[in-house]
Amino acid sequence: GLSAGLTALADRLELAGVPATIAAPRGLAETPPPTRQQAVAALGIPYAVLDLHARSGACESTASPSIASQEVIIAAISQVATLYAIACTAGGSHVTYRLYVRDSGEIGGVEALVFALHDPRFGWSGTDLLVNPAFDPATAQLSASYVGRSDRHCGYRASWIWQEYAFRLERFEGPQSCADATRPARWTAVYP
Repeated sequence: GLSAGLTALADRLELAGVPATIAAPRGLAETPPPTRQQAVAALGIPYAVLDLHARSGACESTASPSIASQEVIIAAISQVATLYAIACTAGGSHVTYRLYVRDSGEIGGVEALVFALHDPRFGWSGTDLLVNPAFDPATAQLSASYVGRSDRHCGYRASWIWQEYAFRLERFEGPQSCADATRPARWTAVYP
């Protein structure tokens, strides 16, 4: 197509010396097209996600020194959904993250995610912050853990699995008493 186009252009402009054909380079290895995961990661975080994150108000600026160096999780979780985990606060060895799903399908939009947490004092509650999350794209499993006591819980180790439209709680472990918040070896399964 390129050779034909250049020839047609040369004829119309009456250019002399334009080669009749252009040969493709030889000896170059074919580059496979990127996977959906590679393409999504290469695009970075869309403005709609960054805007929602910035408007949350409770997070440090993404430009602050303690947050700017934190890894961002970007993962294609379906043909139309992408997971984004963006650092919110940093202190000591713990970094909290807010997680979002961006749907690029027919309805589309960005959703801030909320996850179940259990505390021996308060029972089950919801949180929009996970500590040190990790995502395994091969299994679609999200995990997070916190050893120690906070104002909302006494530590946890949990995993969720992506299923079609949402993360389903798969396993939740925690202490039976806040006295064991720093002793994860004593924690038990709260769910299932």
